Amino acid sequence: MARIEKLHPIEHKTISLEKKQVERPKKEIPEYAHTDLNKLPHYAILPARSPMLAGQKALEQFKAQFGEIKSPTYLAQIIKHREKEGASSEEIEELTNLKYKYHKGITALRNEMDSYGVTENSTYCILLRSYLKDHEANLNCGECSSLLKDILNRKGIDAQNIYFYTTNADGQRVNKAEHVFTVINLAPDAFISDPSTWGEDAIVCDAWADICMKTPDALNFYRNFFLLEDKHNMYFEHADAFCD
Repeated sequence: MARIEKLHPIEHKTISLEKKQVERPKKEIPEYAHTDLNKLPHYAILPARSPMLAGQKALEQFKAQFGEIKSPTYLAQIIKHREKEGASSEEIEELTNLKYKYHKGITALRNEMDSYGVTENSTYCILLRSYLKDHEANLNCGECSSLLKDILNRKGIDAQNIYFYTTNADGQRVNKAEHVFTVINLAPDAFISDPSTWGEDAIVCDAWADICMKTPDALNFYRNFFLLEDKHNMYFEHADAFCD
């Protein structure tokens, strides 16, 4: 079992910046992106009869639509693993240059998405799909989880996005790992902060990491992939409709 600690909410300090932020005018949302899923006849959020199969099918659909994603954050973790395994400096330099290339791609993508000021996931995903028709799939976990949740919801399957970050033994947030993933079939009385309450039928489905696993297996995967040590705790929150 993954080591999960119950923590008190962490106090975040608000920092005042002297430089004023310039409010830029938002782009008008195209007509094709306006949608009301509740009016679609197939849209009714229900538990999946076979959550593991539902997650696997959703991942297949994600790959068919977007191909191999080029994620700078995923590649950053690969670089850490290769450094730990003793990879040559030439290989690390090559991977690092590729990571910077992916980072430029996702910066352009997020600038475009931010220009619309969208706050609703299905509309966001329609705009994102339109953008990806003409651009490489430079996606991080936020974009992947939004798209995957949308795929599942449009099949009428209950799915929620969950965000985790890491803290040290004193409960202080540390810059070790943070991630967003999708969970299918959360128990009705689940506490997001406590994965042990998510239910036996809960399945973690993650297009960024390309995994579909039961909760304990997925949390162990994340601890290993993010190279978390025993001193690092994972703190869970419900993610917004879509996440940066």
